[in-house]
Amino acid sequence: MSKAYYDGSFSRHVTDQMSHLYHMDSFGVVIYGVMTCGLPVIITENCGAKIREGVDGFSIPIRDVQALKEKILLLYEDKDLREQMGINARQWAKQHSWEKYRERIASLLFHIYQKRGG
Repeated sequence: MSKAYYDGSFSRHVTDQMSHLYHMDSFGVVIYGVMTCGLPVIITENCGAKIREGVDGFSIPIRDVQALKEKILLLYEDKDLREQMGINARQWAKQHSWEKYRERIASLLFHIYQKRGG
């Protein structure tokens, strides 16, 4: 397993990678939060988050214990890969922040408004 560190505070727990294995996650909010922290992720195919396979993390079939084991071991054994994927994850998550989402929605609404003669 990945090394995990506990600094003594109840609310802070730092790890090298994160596996989110819910059978269904509509929005993927947890995943983007973890990616913002610079961690590679392992998710199931049913997760609502979008990741770049092999770049930010891995997506595995639900209930596939062997695939989960392989991805955890890969990240555990390859520090360079784990760190690069964490950097990539953080950059990807920044592009999908609430601020960026707000900007895209505002731009879309403005475009629609202009098309309708506003």
